[in-house]
Amino acid sequence: MNRMCFSLLLGGFLCAGVPAGAQEHIAREYVKGQGIEVDDLWGVVADHPEYYAGGDGTHPVDAGFDALARQVAKVVGAALEGLE
Repeated sequence: MNRMCFSLLLGGFLCAGVPAGAQEHIAREYVKGQGIEVDDLWGVVADHPEYYAGGDGTHPVDAGFDALARQVAKVVGAALEGLE
């Protein structure tokens, strides 16, 4: 299995007129086909308005950055353990 990891944090953003949900599906299917593990960062913060300044869903506060960092560390740590 490819040891690369793709962190996915699309949320409600739009790119080239493609709805965010479709973007996520396209990205997941592409990296899955490449054998790359997906680290779904959006799933970590999506239902936590307390992770954002004023609950805006865009500008993380310290708690939001901490949650994201813990998730990345968990996934990267697991990948590194698999290399031993």
